[in-house]
Amino acid sequence: MEYQYRCPSCGRTVVTNARADTAQCPCGNHATRDFSFALTRSIPEHFNQSVGAYVSNERQLRDALKVASEEASYRVGMDHNYEYLSPADMADAQSHGVTEEGLEDSRRASYDAIR
Repeated sequence: MEYQYRCPSCGRTVVTNARADTAQCPCGNHATRDFSFALTRSIPEHFNQSVGAYVSNERQLRDALKVASEEASYRVGMDHNYEYLSPADMADAQSHGVTEEGLEDSRRASYDAIR
């Protein structure tokens, strides 16, 4: 694992594998630990039509979709795999089967491909 340190005098970033409060900068000063955080937005609490329940975070939604997939697979006798699509995933319509003409034409194309 790599740790980043920033020198307060020269502004240089020092990367090392050793974890400590400070690290030696090439300029001769001590660099202090540079902390970074990755924040993710959670989805707002809402009633999700796909799972038929209220969900308050992405983990709950993914778990509920997994349960719904298993129930549908058991009920119908075919494998189902419901997956969560984020707004970023939905932005690229072709990645989930929608053509430029729209949803109705996509359904028609899918139906024609099966026949």
